[in-house]
Amino acid sequence: MACIVVRGGASLTPAELGAFLAAQGDLGGKQHPRFVRVASRMPRTATFKVLTRLLAADRWNTGDPVWWRPDGRAPAYVPLDPEQAATLDAAIRSVR
Repeated sequence: MACIVVRGGASLTPAELGAFLAAQGDLGGKQHPRFVRVASRMPRTATFKVLTRLLAADRWNTGDPVWWRPDGRAPAYVPLDPEQAATLDAAIRSVR
């Protein structure tokens, strides 16, 4: 999962992100993140380090938009809806 912050005034769609990643010659399809969280800001420490443990703990359970690639091979991203998120959470709980 990747987390990105889009600059104020800029816009990015799931299709644009997929096209951008596909255009990167040095980035193979398996290296595209399966999930992308579009955050308004990153959680940071007092010294401005990103608190990745908080991002990892939230996963897709956040108020921020989350896009994903349902078919891990296709470069197309789509918004993750609450029903799909619940299914993913249930799958994780069943493995534990």
